[in-house]
Amino acid sequence: MEWLTILAIAVGPFLGIWVHGNLEDKKRTYERKLDIFKTLMATRATPLAREHVESLNRIDIEFTGQKEKRVREAWAVLLDHYGQGPIQPTKPLPSQPPADHERYSTEWQNYENAQERWSERTIELRAALLKEMGLIFKYEFDEIKIKKAIYHPRFHGDVEAEQLLLLTAANDVFRGNRPLAMYIVNWPTQNDSDEDKTL
Repeated sequence: MEWLTILAIAVGPFLGIWVHGNLEDKKRTYERKLDIFKTLMATRATPLAREHVESLNRIDIEFTGQKEKRVREAWAVLLDHYGQGPIQPTKPLPSQPPADHERYSTEWQNYENAQERWSERTIELRAALLKEMGLIFKYEFDEIKIKKAIYHPRFHGDVEAEQLLLLTAANDVFRGNRPLAMYIVNWPTQNDSDEDKTL
C-alpha cells in the first residue's frame, strides 16, 4: 500500500496539470466556436462583410465534433448554394447591333429574377445554419426570428447600394462597355491684357 501512496504523491501533480490543461483546451475551443456563431449572427444583415466570410470559413475547422455534424451539413448546403448563383449577362458594346441590346435586356431581366430567387434561398439556408449553430450553445432561435429580427439602418443599405453602383459603372467604363462622358462647364477665356503679358 505504501508504494500506491508514493505513486499517488508523485503522479498527482502531473495528473492535475494534465486535467487543468485539458479543461483549458476545451474552454478555448468552446469560446472560438461561440465567437464564430456570435459574429455570424451580428453580421447576418451584411453577409459580404469580411468578418462574416472569415467566420463561415472557420466552421469546418472548429465544428468538428459528432454533435456538430448538422452544423457542418448545413454549412455544406449553403456553400454549395453560394457556388450556384446566377451569372450576370455581358453588356454589349454601344457599336453592336440593336438585336444584341434587345437580347441583353431580356437576359438582364431573367438574371434579376433568378438573382431574387437565389437571394431568398440564400437567406433561408443561412437561417437554417444559424439555427443549428444556436442549438449547440443552447440558443433557441426560430428561423423567422433569425431572418427578420435584424437591425440594419437604411442609411447603411443605401451606402452599400451606391458603392455597388459606383463599382459597376467604373467596371463598365474600364471594360469599354460604357463611354466616359465629358462636359466642359467653364471654358477658360483669355483677354487682350493676358495675351500682352505672355508676349
